[in-house]
Amino acid sequence: MTEIGAQVVVAAIGAHTSVGVHAAMTAASIRAGITRMSMHPYIIDRMGEPLRIASAQHIQSPLSGIERFAALAGPALHEVLKPLASRPLRRGQIGLYLGLPEPRPGFDEADVRIIEEALGDIVDAEFQSIRHGHCGGAMAIQRAHEDITTGRFEFCIAGGVDSHMHDKTLTWLDRSGQLQSSSRRSGMVPGEAAAFCLLCRPSVARALALPPLLAVSSASTAIEPHAIKRKGVCVGEGLAVAIRAATAGAPVDAVFCDINGQRYRNEEWGMASLRLSDVISDASRYEAPASILGDVGAASGPLFVALVQESIRRRYAHARRFLGWTSAEGGHRTAFVLESLVPKNKNAEVLP
Repeated sequence: MTEIGAQVVVAAIGAHTSVGVHAAMTAASIRAGITRMSMHPYIIDRMGEPLRIASAQHIQSPLSGIERFAALAGPALHEVLKPLASRPLRRGQIGLYLGLPEPRPGFDEADVRIIEEALGDIVDAEFQSIRHGHCGGAMAIQRAHEDITTGRFEFCIAGGVDSHMHDKTLTWLDRSGQLQSSSRRSGMVPGEAAAFCLLCRPSVARALALPPLLAVSSASTAIEPHAIKRKGVCVGEGLAVAIRAATAGAPVDAVFCDINGQRYRNEEWGMASLRLSDVISDASRYEAPASILGDVGAASGPLFVALVQESIRRRYAHARRFLGWTSAEGGHRTAFVLESLVPKNKNAEVLP
């Protein structure tokens, strides 16, 4: 195992999605192409058709809105904390950054306080919510990376949780023309998920008997001046800036992103990749979990980390340097780079 240049590594992951109650199950389901997309039981869209959704059907069905946030995030946070079970932590030793949706119908400030209190009952951490939608979880990774690198915290948890399963949210998405349907090919399938990753220095991971497989080498956020629903034409400027800064102009082997069926996201990626030909060899090759899970919003970034970690652990990764990027409606664009720590000519041990 090599740790040359690694300052921040992934010590543990956790996830709870529509296709898995933990990270390993989620990754295996996505790899197998298993999806839980279905029609909403009672909401009809503007064209008189049932809405297509990707909900976590194992969560008690009457739960809605913030109740589903808690039902998703709680188990995922417990999962990522398992390695610390024998090491009691005091406030000030660990930071928790949580990506959450941008302001929207069905999710408000009161909901933010509820989810913060729910997760605060699980771990006593310095807590910060990041309400930047699709970029929320990725920005949590960026801030955690900064705090580990500067020595502010020994451990950081970067996570995100999102659920579109609220009547007001679904109705808003439909009325604003963002949903996929038989009459609208450019649109997303609303989903829900929570994902977390525990970050620390390599020496700390070794002390916990967790030989790291993956490093977070860098992260960057930029602003797109012509985001969706604003004046002007988006030509991928902000996304290209974020990716260029995160990669430092060095090529990546694989790409994970939050492309979700909305045409503008594909077009933005196409424009940005033209500016990044030295970094992206083939812009048509990328992993978009939304094709299986539906759009998982703020959980996207940490979910990418969990999927990459599992691909290395289970020995099916065909890359060593991974790029993750996310694009928020508010204009934020966040990119981060993950690097395998498994020697090129050796396989990772398959863990139970």
